[in-house]
Amino acid sequence: MQYRTRGWSSSLGVTSNHTESVTIDLGSANIVSKVDLYPRNDSGQWGSFFPINFTIQVSTSGTTWSTVATQTNYPKPTSGGVQSFNISPVNARYVKVEGTNLRLETGTEYMMQFAELEIYKLTKAIIPSGIIAFVRIED
Repeated sequence: MQYRTRGWSSSLGVTSNHTESVTIDLGSANIVSKVDLYPRNDSGQWGSFFPINFTIQVSTSGTTWSTVATQTNYPKPTSGGVQSFNISPVNARYVKVEGTNLRLETGTEYMMQFAELEIYKLTKAIIPSGIIAFVRIED
């Protein structure tokens, strides 16, 4: 995992399309109901390296994963605005975003970048609220 002024970034210098992932350990199991992904939002780079195809997966063990959301041909975000994914409430300690088709932005490098990730839990059976994981990387 690399941290830069642009947020989280996968490996640099990879010239072929490949799979990348970022995993968040919530510390304990929670009923997760929503994942928010914030694309890169620095000047002139809105949405750069946001994955084209990706899954959101959950796990209680960190070894066995269940896919709770699948996105295919996801359009490049045109602003730094949140990309929200509501999921059926599920018990999870780990949440993984796995990019399986990455965006080629520089003409030579495939990678995945997020400015921020937020994971929400249910506080009541019906009403989702409360951020349980907030990953923001700043200088």
